[in-house]
Amino acid sequence: MLLIAVVLYNHPSSNDVNALFRTTSIFAETGGRVSEVYVGYNQKVKKGQPLFKIDSKRQEAEIETARARVVEVEAGMATAKADVLTSQGKVDEAKANLQQAKDELDVKSELQRRNPGIVPQRDIEKTAGSRRSAAGRCRRCECRQRGGRVTPFDRPASAEGERGGAASGSPGRAGRE
Repeated sequence: MLLIAVVLYNHPSSNDVNALFRTTSIFAETGGRVSEVYVGYNQKVKKGQPLFKIDSKRQEAEIETARARVVEVEAGMATAKADVLTSQGKVDEAKANLQQAKDELDVKSELQRRNPGIVPQRDIEKTAGSRRSAAGRCRRCECRQRGGRVTPFDRPASAEGERGGAASGSPGRAGRE
Protein backbone atom coordinates (compact mmCIF):
# COMPACT_ATOMS: atom_id res chain seq x y z
CA MET A 1 0.00 0.00 0.00
CA LEU A 2 2.84 2.35 0.86
CA LEU A 3 4.56 1.55 -2.40
CA ILE A 4 1.44 2.47 -4.40
CA ALA A 5 1.14 5.77 -2.54
CA VAL A 6 4.79 6.63 -3.19
CA VAL A 7 4.54 5.75 -6.90
CA LEU A 8 1.34 7.75 -7.38
CA TYR A 9 2.70 10.68 -5.43
CA ASN A 10 5.88 10.93 -7.45
CA HIS A 11 4.39 10.00 -10.86
CA PRO A 12 4.63 13.08 -13.12
CA SER A 13 1.45 12.53 -15.11
CA SER A 14 -1.01 12.40 -12.20
CA ASN A 15 -1.66 15.95 -10.95
CA ASP A 16 -4.96 14.95 -9.32
CA VAL A 17 -3.21 12.38 -7.17
CA ASN A 18 -0.65 14.97 -6.11
CA ALA A 19 -3.40 17.29 -5.03
CA LEU A 20 -5.12 14.49 -3.11
CA PHE A 21 -2.02 13.62 -1.14
CA ARG A 22 -1.04 17.23 -0.46
CA THR A 23 -4.30 18.34 1.15
CA THR A 24 -4.63 18.73 4.88
CA SER A 25 -7.79 18.14 6.82
CA ILE A 26 -8.75 21.03 9.10
CA PHE A 27 -11.22 20.77 11.96
CA ALA A 28 -12.70 23.42 14.21
CA GLU A 29 -11.87 23.41 17.92
CA THR A 30 -15.56 23.37 18.76
CA GLY A 31 -18.42 21.50 17.21
CA GLY A 32 -21.14 23.17 15.25
CA ARG A 33 -22.33 24.04 11.79
CA VAL A 34 -20.24 25.98 9.32
CA SER A 35 -22.12 29.13 8.35
CA GLU A 36 -19.57 30.58 5.90
CA VAL A 37 -16.51 29.27 4.03
CA TYR A 38 -13.89 31.90 3.17
CA VAL A 39 -11.56 29.81 0.95
CA GLY A 40 -12.18 27.73 -2.15
CA TYR A 41 -11.02 24.31 -3.24
CA ASN A 42 -7.22 24.11 -3.82
CA GLN A 43 -6.81 27.75 -2.86
CA LYS A 44 -3.60 28.62 -1.04
CA VAL A 45 -4.01 30.15 2.41
CA LYS A 46 -1.73 32.15 4.65
CA LYS A 47 -1.04 31.70 8.32
CA GLY A 48 -3.78 33.32 10.44
CA GLN A 49 -6.23 33.66 7.55
CA PRO A 50 -9.78 32.66 8.55
CA LEU A 51 -10.99 29.62 6.64
CA PHE A 52 -14.58 29.35 7.78
CA LYS A 53 -17.06 30.65 10.30
CA ILE A 54 -18.96 28.44 12.73
CA ASP A 55 -22.62 29.30 13.42
CA SER A 56 -22.60 30.73 16.94
CA LYS A 57 -26.34 31.02 17.63
CA ARG A 58 -26.31 28.11 20.07
CA GLN A 59 -23.38 29.52 22.07
CA GLU A 60 -25.00 32.98 22.09
CA ALA A 61 -28.22 31.45 23.44
CA GLU A 62 -26.22 29.69 26.18
CA ILE A 63 -24.56 33.01 27.08
CA GLU A 64 -27.95 34.72 27.35
CA THR A 65 -29.23 31.87 29.52
CA ALA A 66 -26.19 32.20 31.78
CA ARG A 67 -26.69 35.98 32.02
CA ALA A 68 -30.34 35.44 32.96
CA ARG A 69 -29.26 33.02 35.69
CA VAL A 70 -26.77 35.57 37.03
CA VAL A 71 -29.54 38.19 37.19
CA GLU A 72 -31.79 35.67 38.94
CA VAL A 73 -29.11 34.87 41.53
CA GLU A 74 -28.44 38.57 42.11
CA ALA A 75 -32.16 39.14 42.66
CA GLY A 76 -32.20 36.23 45.09
CA MET A 77 -29.28 37.77 46.96
CA ALA A 78 -31.12 41.09 47.23
CA THR A 79 -34.21 39.29 48.52
CA ALA A 80 -32.12 37.34 51.02
CA LYS A 81 -30.51 40.55 52.28
CA ALA A 82 -33.96 42.09 52.73
CA ASP A 83 -35.09 38.96 54.61
CA VAL A 84 -32.07 39.20 56.90
CA LEU A 85 -32.84 42.85 57.65
CA THR A 86 -36.48 41.98 58.30
CA SER A 87 -35.45 39.18 60.64
CA GLN A 88 -33.06 41.48 62.46
CA GLY A 89 -35.85 44.02 62.86
CA LYS A 90 -38.12 41.36 64.35
CA VAL A 91 -35.37 40.24 66.74
CA ASP A 92 -34.77 43.84 67.82
CA GLU A 93 -38.50 44.38 68.33
CA ALA A 94 -38.80 41.16 70.35
CA LYS A 95 -35.81 42.16 72.51
CA ALA A 96 -37.34 45.58 73.13
CA ASN A 97 -40.67 43.99 74.11
CA LEU A 98 -38.82 41.59 76.42
CA GLN A 99 -36.92 44.43 78.07
CA GLN A 100 -40.15 46.39 78.53
CA ALA A 101 -41.84 43.36 80.12
CA LYS A 102 -38.82 42.81 82.42
CA ASP A 103 -38.84 46.46 83.48
CA GLU A 104 -42.57 46.40 84.16
CA LEU A 105 -42.27 43.21 86.21
CA ASP A 106 -39.35 44.65 88.17
CA VAL A 107 -41.31 47.83 88.97
CA LYS A 108 -44.42 45.92 90.07
CA SER A 109 -42.37 43.44 92.11
CA GLU A 110 -40.46 46.27 93.82
CA LEU A 111 -43.72 48.11 94.60
CA GLN A 112 -45.17 44.89 96.04
CA ARG A 113 -42.03 44.32 98.11
CA ARG A 114 -42.05 47.86 99.53
CA ASN A 115 -45.74 48.05 100.21
CA PRO A 116 -47.56 44.69 100.11
CA GLY A 117 -51.04 44.92 98.67
CA ILE A 118 -50.45 48.03 96.56
CA VAL A 119 -50.13 45.93 93.41
CA PRO A 120 -52.53 43.00 93.09
CA GLN A 121 -50.77 39.61 92.91
CA ARG A 122 -52.75 38.87 89.75
CA ASP A 123 -51.11 41.87 87.99
CA ILE A 124 -47.67 40.59 88.95
CA GLU A 125 -48.49 37.10 87.67
CA LYS A 126 -49.94 38.57 84.46
CA THR A 127 -46.81 40.69 83.94
CA ALA A 128 -44.61 37.65 84.61
CA GLY A 129 -46.58 35.74 81.97
CA SER A 130 -46.10 38.62 79.53
CA ARG A 131 -42.38 38.53 80.26
CA ARG A 132 -42.19 34.77 79.60
CA SER A 133 -44.19 35.24 76.40
CA ALA A 134 -41.87 38.04 75.25
CA ALA A 135 -38.84 35.87 76.07
CA GLY A 136 -40.29 33.05 73.98
CA ARG A 137 -40.98 35.38 71.04
CA CYS A 138 -37.43 36.71 71.31
CA ARG A 139 -35.91 33.20 71.24
CA ARG A 140 -38.19 32.22 68.35
CA CYS A 141 -37.18 35.29 66.33
CA GLU A 142 -33.49 34.66 67.00
CA CYS A 143 -33.83 31.03 65.99
CA ARG A 144 -35.67 31.92 62.79
CA GLN A 145 -33.00 34.47 61.99
CA ARG A 146 -30.42 31.67 62.19
CA GLY A 147 -32.59 29.72 59.71
CA GLY A 148 -33.62 26.94 62.08
CA ARG A 149 -36.85 25.80 63.58
CA VAL A 150 -37.88 26.51 67.12
CA THR A 151 -37.62 23.40 69.26
CA PRO A 152 -37.89 22.81 73.00
CA PHE A 153 -34.10 22.57 73.08
CA ASP A 154 -33.80 26.23 72.04
CA ARG A 155 -34.80 27.35 75.53
CA PRO A 156 -31.96 28.41 77.74
CA ALA A 157 -31.53 26.48 80.98
CA SER A 158 -32.87 29.37 83.07
CA ALA A 159 -36.16 29.44 81.12
CA GLU A 160 -37.40 26.26 82.79
CA GLY A 161 -37.16 27.81 86.25
CA GLU A 162 -39.12 30.85 85.09
CA ARG A 163 -42.02 28.78 83.85
CA GLY A 164 -44.84 27.70 86.02
CA GLY A 165 -43.12 27.27 89.34
CA ALA A 166 -44.90 25.68 92.28
CA ALA A 167 -48.16 27.46 91.45
CA SER A 168 -48.63 25.54 88.19
CA GLY A 169 -47.59 22.19 89.60
CA SER A 170 -44.44 21.91 87.48
CA PRO A 171 -40.95 21.86 89.01
CA GLY A 172 -39.72 25.42 88.88
CA ARG A 173 -37.81 27.53 91.36
CA ALA A 174 -39.83 26.17 94.25
CA GLY A 175 -38.95 22.58 93.34
CA ARG A 176 -35.22 23.32 93.22
CA GLU A 177 -34.86 25.15 96.50
